[in-house]
Amino acid sequence: MPQPYSITDKQGIAYFTADNQAIYKALFLQVSFSGEPQLEGFIVDFSFDRDITNCPDTTRRAKDGSFKKRVGNKDERIQATVKQIVSSFFESNPYHVVYFTCESIDSKHRGRIHMFEEWYREHQDTFTKVPFIIPGGIVDEEITPDTYGGAIFMKSHPLHELIYNFVNSEVLVYTSSKSMMFNS
Repeated sequence: MPQPYSITDKQGIAYFTADNQAIYKALFLQVSFSGEPQLEGFIVDFSFDRDITNCPDTTRRAKDGSFKKRVGNKDERIQATVKQIVSSFFESNPYHVVYFTCESIDSKHRGRIHMFEEWYREHQDTFTKVPFIIPGGIVDEEITPDTYGGAIFMKSHPLHELIYNFVNSEVLVYTSSKSMMFNS
């Protein structure tokens, strides 16, 4: 397994710099859902972003004809670092529910969902995962791919059944509304 990058925590945001000089940040944002007061304060959304401003200036042609900055080949240390951030979060916050959404905007969603699947397989004895797919569609005459995500929480959580049912109902409502929006 590759070594994770060194992580710097600044005001609850985890930063690290990859070998290609891309700067990554990961954070857990508290989310409020009405309907389950017992879960208030325990649901977070995992967000992950990168800044490629400092990367070497190599470009590639995108499907739309524009040129996009290319940041190099797959770096397995990035995946190892993100997995460490998620594990560390649960060590400090065992009763939280973590939602993650693997956006398709930069075509890296398959790699992201693979990373979460791999993390879950390594921890499936301890955690429950409720996956979801938001169906793609046509937006502004562009075809958008499906968006993958899920919610992860401890199997030993005292409110496990409540969380499982709540997450499943929220996922159903959300994916149904997105599907209707894209396909109308």
